[in-house]
Amino acid sequence: MLYYIFKNGFWDLVAFFLFICIGMVVFSSLVLILGMYLKNYIAYLPSGLVIGLFLIVAAVILGAPLLEKQDDFFISFLSINAILTLALQPVGVYAPTFNGGLVFLVSLLFYSLVCYLLFSLRLKLDKENGF
Repeated sequence: MLYYIFKNGFWDLVAFFLFICIGMVVFSSLVLILGMYLKNYIAYLPSGLVIGLFLIVAAVILGAPLLEKQDDFFISFLSINAILTLALQPVGVYAPTFNGGLVFLVSLLFYSLVCYLLFSLRLKLDKENGF
């Protein structure tokens, strides 16, 4: 199910490209930050694919109890698809009540917070180790 951010097709296309670029920056930052924890370069190479697949599957597994209630807003914003494939992210029963930008913004804030916390933790660990 496709959904729109703006009613006008031109502005929806502009917002789509802008939001997808922002989402890719956040996802790339997440992969780079998690790569700082890996010591092996060979393990780092496929980490983007592994992280992406994990974040897609983890959202469904964590939201499985909610699926029985037909309440998949939690799955929509927890899945990495919300910031990587903005227009294709389904919002289930919530589709008539809000536009697609809400799922994107909540997901973007969540993953930005995760990146910030992981980076802060890495800086703290480097400081304790004398780097």
